[in-house]
Amino acid sequence: MFERVHFQDWQTVITIVAFLLCFSAFIFFCWRAIRMKKSERRHMSQLPLEDDEK
Repeated sequence: MFERVHFQDWQTVITIVAFLLCFSAFIFFCWRAIRMKKSERRHMSQLPLEDDEK
């Protein structure tokens, strides 16, 4: 069944670019979280996740 699936060159490039984009965003956010100041971490930890108004 999978023998019929043949990737074209442009499909491979799009797949690699999408992976690199997602991976670089992940690394960026991890780096930003690691370098965050303690005061910023404390502020972020106290933010509400949901609105109390319903």
